[in-house]
Amino acid sequence: MSYSYKRELGQSLTVAGTAYLALMALAPNSAYQSVGGVPLAVAFPAAVGAATVISDMSKQYVLDYLPGNKQYASAEGALVTAGLTGGATAGLLKLADRQGDIGGKEMFNIALLGIGSEIGGTYLWDRVLQPSLQW
Repeated sequence: MSYSYKRELGQSLTVAGTAYLALMALAPNSAYQSVGGVPLAVAFPAAVGAATVISDMSKQYVLDYLPGNKQYASAEGALVTAGLTGGATAGLLKLADRQGDIGGKEMFNIALLGIGSEIGGTYLWDRVLQPSLQW
């Protein structure tokens, strides 16, 4: 599978948009709280989009080159994507949280919302947007 920057950009923007919509639907009051001086409605989708790029690159450049890994690459890729997206999203927002407002429960909720946004956004990209754009 060759690496496509158009695909990566399109998917990460779709996942970030899905994250924004999920945040506004599930926690509209918290969307205007600040994380490191940036509204959560901006920081969360940006973190999810960045985490999507990180997880996709790890699948592309790590899992595909492990010896004897071809038969497990799809399942491993799904687990790695979920784990990295959830963890990286929570981690990026925790790093930006200078006041220490994000605790353990919030980190878990952010990770779950990041994982859900990744799943929903990737499905939307792969099944609807990418075929119609023919990228």
